[in-house]
Amino acid sequence: MKIRISFFFIIVLLNALTFNLTTSNAELSEQWHLPNGVRARLNKGVITEITYSQDSSRLAVASSIGVWVYDTATDGEVVLIGAHTSWINSISFSPDGNTLATGNGDGTVRLWDAETGALRNTLPAQGAPVRSVSFRPDGSTFASASGRTVSLWDVATSSKDALGRHTDTVTSLMWTADGDTLASVSDDGTVRLWNMETRTARNTLDHPNVASAAFSPDGSMIATGGGYELRLWDATDGTLQSLHTSNRNQDDYNATINSVAYSADGKMLAVGTAWDQHRIHFSDDYTRFLRNTVHIIYLDLLNVTIVWTV
Repeated sequence: MKIRISFFFIIVLLNALTFNLTTSNAELSEQWHLPNGVRARLNKGVITEITYSQDSSRLAVASSIGVWVYDTATDGEVVLIGAHTSWINSISFSPDGNTLATGNGDGTVRLWDAETGALRNTLPAQGAPVRSVSFRPDGSTFASASGRTVSLWDVATSSKDALGRHTDTVTSLMWTADGDTLASVSDDGTVRLWNMETRTARNTLDHPNVASAAFSPDGSMIATGGGYELRLWDATDGTLQSLHTSNRNQDDYNATINSVAYSADGKMLAVGTAWDQHRIHFSDDYTRFLRNTVHIIYLDLLNVTIVWTV
């Protein structure tokens, strides 16, 4: 009996040492060969979306493992929200940072305590995967996109109102800073701007193959990116203000735009693209882009000039 106990103890000890060494090596390997200016690498499965809390004190990373919440001051892990039964497509912090909403592949929206990871509420399945969730800036409501439908949820009562529908899948949602307008991006090639006072679509912006949209910080403009085009619109009346098309020829790959985002001061716009060996034409300037990079461009009224490329 003593021999067996001792033998068992040795096995447990060796396993523990192996686990610690493996864990330590894994943690160290995450920080190997970091590019200049990069503070940390977070290897936590296949990442589907990342988002900051409104005060930037927390970073949430949705992955195939679950949702990891990090303290941005220390880069330390706060909590892993792992009790999901399906793929997590989208995440959104409430304005106060206390609640994290997840949009899931099983059609549900779940609300979690962002500090403890405790499940607060599971909202009914929508009949299609939830592709996007987004809290209204005042925290009273959040929007979800499931299939072709955009819905609004009352946070206090969990009641739902169907805001409207597209003719194809809705892929992403975003609010103006004042919460008066919600934009929905759809595979039907449109972005719709919804008036929250009337709960109706105020404008429909046509952009074939649109993949992303972003409001300027003051809400006066909205940028849409997709296919080979970046389009800038007046967010009040929905008129197209400027269109910028990638340069394509037989020597270059197609410069498809996947994502756009404004800087906090509204003076810069980040454009994310997917392919290498291509050129984007903004105004009269050409710039050679590298694979999987983010390109920062200045907005000088409606003239776009590239000023920095990674």
